[in-house]
Amino acid sequence: MGPKHKKHLIGPLSYDNFRHVNSLQLHAPFDQKERDLAGLRSYECHGENHREEKLASRLRQFLNVLVGVSVGLTAALIRYALEALGKWRRGWIIHLLEQSGDSSFGVWRAFAAAVCLTAVPALLATCAVVWCPASAGSGIPGVLAFLNGVDLRGALGGRVLVAKTLGTVLAVGGGMAVGPEGPMVHVGAIVGMLVVRRCVAPALRRMGPMCRRLEDELSRQPLRYHIQAAVMGSGAGIAAAFSAPLAGTVFVVEEAASFFSKRLLLHSFITCACAVLTANLVEGLLGLTTKSIYLRTAGGCPTSFTWSPILALQVCVTGVLCGLLAILFNRIVVGISSKFAIEATRLGSGWPLWRRRFAFTALVSTLCGVFAVSMAVATPCQDASLQNAFHGSSGCILEEWLTQLVSGGMSVDNNNNHNNNNNKNNKTTVPKALLSDGPKSMAYLPVPGLFGAQYNPTLCPAAISRNAGCRLDGIELMMSKYPGIKDVLPEHYCCGFESRADLEQGNVYNQSHPKAPLMMGDERWPRGSCPLPAVDPDNKVAIGSYSPGAALTLVSPTDVVRNLLTRGTPGILSWQVVAIYLVGYFILAACSATAWVPGGLLVPMIAIGAASGRLIGLAWRHAINAIAGTTGSSQYNIPWIPQLLPMLDFLDSSAASPANLQSVLHTEPGILALAGCAAFLSGSGSLVMFVLVLLIEVTLDPFLIPVILISVLAARTTTSLLGTHGLYHELMHVQSLPFLPESGHWRQGHYVVDDLLKEDERRLRMLRAVQPEEVQSQWRRGGSPENQDVALTPPPLVTLSKTATRAEVSAVLERCLPGDAKPMLNGFPVIEPGEGMLCGLVTRDALLTLLAQSSVPHTRSWHFLSTNAAASAGYPPENAPAGIERVMDTAPFVVQAETPVLHAHMLFSRCGIRHLVVVNSANKPIGVLTRKSLMPWRTPWLSTNSLQHDTFLEQREAHSPIPSRRGSGTHTPQDTPPSRRGSGFPTPASKSSARRTRTLEQQQQQHRMLQEVQGSSMSLSTFDAL
Repeated sequence: MGPKHKKHLIGPLSYDNFRHVNSLQLHAPFDQKERDLAGLRSYECHGENHREEKLASRLRQFLNVLVGVSVGLTAALIRYALEALGKWRRGWIIHLLEQSGDSSFGVWRAFAAAVCLTAVPALLATCAVVWCPASAGSGIPGVLAFLNGVDLRGALGGRVLVAKTLGTVLAVGGGMAVGPEGPMVHVGAIVGMLVVRRCVAPALRRMGPMCRRLEDELSRQPLRYHIQAAVMGSGAGIAAAFSAPLAGTVFVVEEAASFFSKRLLLHSFITCACAVLTANLVEGLLGLTTKSIYLRTAGGCPTSFTWSPILALQVCVTGVLCGLLAILFNRIVVGISSKFAIEATRLGSGWPLWRRRFAFTALVSTLCGVFAVSMAVATPCQDASLQNAFHGSSGCILEEWLTQLVSGGMSVDNNNNHNNNNNKNNKTTVPKALLSDGPKSMAYLPVPGLFGAQYNPTLCPAAISRNAGCRLDGIELMMSKYPGIKDVLPEHYCCGFESRADLEQGNVYNQSHPKAPLMMGDERWPRGSCPLPAVDPDNKVAIGSYSPGAALTLVSPTDVVRNLLTRGTPGILSWQVVAIYLVGYFILAACSATAWVPGGLLVPMIAIGAASGRLIGLAWRHAINAIAGTTGSSQYNIPWIPQLLPMLDFLDSSAASPANLQSVLHTEPGILALAGCAAFLSGSGSLVMFVLVLLIEVTLDPFLIPVILISVLAARTTTSLLGTHGLYHELMHVQSLPFLPESGHWRQGHYVVDDLLKEDERRLRMLRAVQPEEVQSQWRRGGSPENQDVALTPPPLVTLSKTATRAEVSAVLERCLPGDAKPMLNGFPVIEPGEGMLCGLVTRDALLTLLAQSSVPHTRSWHFLSTNAAASAGYPPENAPAGIERVMDTAPFVVQAETPVLHAHMLFSRCGIRHLVVVNSANKPIGVLTRKSLMPWRTPWLSTNSLQHDTFLEQREAHSPIPSRRGSGTHTPQDTPPSRRGSGFPTPASKSSARRTRTLEQQQQQHRMLQEVQGSSMSLSTFDAL
């Protein structure tokens, strides 16, 4: 037993915590009721069966729409509430910053307001978690485990929905470093389950006999209705959060649905589409605008790009770096979560634990408020001007800003004379690769303030006649370089001005240092503590300012991602601001993810990845500029009209000739920001198809598809080579959720089912041995001190006879295994009286229902009334047969003791079973496997020599009736795995050698375990304390 095995003995991954989590029965047991239904279907007429099947089909279609509409309505209301709270909070903080000016007292008031307006909602969100612990975090790990078969129905109730909704609104709207998209998966699954339980099932119960039969089928087949409703609800939740129905459908296929079918794909898409349509409709009625994490560019973006090896290399490097950063983020989050889980098991559920959680939430929320105001105050203000925003632009500009950059446009011929390469002096603003493939492309005319001069055949002649100084002297020489431009006179070029009144007053733009205002929008680019708009002395125009730090901390999470993914504006956020934000938000997101508040990590992951990618792009540009010895290219890679070329060459020759080293090596930071966003999200969450479909559906840009694809593959390759798992799957292990992957662990291929049973007995015996003496005396239950070995022997398998009485059933239901504070057994093999052969399997729920149907009222301790009182009341006596054969599953899943563990894993993962009965050759039960038994850490450890064996051939030989030549002792290693013990005809020497080797390994493992757990208390709390 290696050092890694110690974490499975204590803490969140302990054996005790796993035993307190049940699994779902995802198929209907073949009991007496199912047999009656099968017989009824056999004798009923074909027409009635056909009508029943049609009714079931219509029910499933109606369920799709009903779940989608319900989830969409819930998502719209949640967004409305958190937007209102967040806007109110940010408005107060920005108002105080704007009123502060140069006063330090005003800044301190903003700090105090930010701390109070962030900490108070966060503490209220923690109160919601204390009221309902299942609402903590994003809920995605629990939903994935539930859809995998883990019984977490307690985490999908109405109380959890209320706590989750209120906590998410308070945490996200209050400014914590969390997002609402993750909790929407949990909320969607809850809404889907509640729709089936509280709406569909009661409605069917009140209808005719046919509907009652359908309701009974609905309750007996959770995989078809209840689980599907949760699956579709989770996909609809994430689809409504991102306004991406295809992404929600792919999320269901990739992560949520362990039991996938083609029909489920169609049902999920219909549900996601209904959720998105409903959310958009309700948000429109509530006055909200549909927000996406990416703002699409307008027509200024060239329609055709040529991919270069430099760009592919940059995207690949960004993917690798963001993948490494995602691994670091996962380890921090998992490490803090594990510490808190161990602390929860040590303190238990009560005020000592709550006090620590409230203190941690207060600390993290305070840091979030301080960080938001510090970024707004400490970062230098920047001018809200066209020159500052679009310096070195690629031409891909937002539509709301493109209208401020250009004053008109026209369709030009791509093969005109000004693009003729035979003319050596010919220059164009944009390479041919940036123009459209067709014969025509769109060209634009800039506003007068962009270059300080303008081309206007209508206004310029009049302006020159009124003011001779407005003429561009020397423009004729530049016009001679472009003989292909016809019908253009020197009087058509003049200085830049906004109106005739400005021209008469002398308010013209400076041609050497032009500066024109840009209306950026205060909601996305707040001013913060920056000064009010002031008139520029050189250009006689008022220029505003904005705070880059406030644009990343005092806006909504969606606007943060939008600002980081903005294309065509490389200078709008400096690399210093992005670097400070990345470090601070990275730490706050990791801490907020482990705090006791409802909140998700999808948007924080996207923001961290976008900041990382943009920082890499800005660093690349800075390095290229340093090598070239310049401050950056002053060109605007926008397809200007051909008549503008002489003026651009007159003002700045570099603005008309982009064919230089900087233009070739420069990469737009917005593209690498999108690559970093895709890489970090896929690397941290181990999501590939979901990330691809989500970002492609959000961007709708064919050029960005290779960017997303390369970055995702680079990040996933990096994380796979380093052997890391997704964050949500790691958190499932921290929360002691027995999630079964599709394929079994490689070590399970060396063992058979009987080895798992013996390993459980050995583990239970050793755990008893390290307990205090008073605990051991309780476990012995009357065993004498001189017979301690017998007293510490694990109890036999708990079974029920087919003719068991009510008293025997009650005793079995009350029975507790050693170390359990309450009964934890959920599956009981039913045996034939006297013979002991297996005849069925009965669950605890079925026994409780059986006793409740005709029993006297009882307490939770199952203490029934006396026999005389029961007989006088007309109830059956306790010694009467309970009738187990009516509720037991007469066709349970059964495996032999020599069945490979991988085969048992396949039954659990594909068939959705809850219990697997292990029998011997006489068909007598010797054990029961659950999904907890197949956890990798429950599998016995192997020696180094055993890892070189071909276990596939050994398993075939073990179950083959024909002897194999490989059974000779010359080909059998000494440390043969347990799965080889029945293969072929091994020699006695090999069998004895393998037995000695296995005994030695068990003694060594026992010695290590005793050393590791000596002095450690094994009394752990339940999963509810996590």
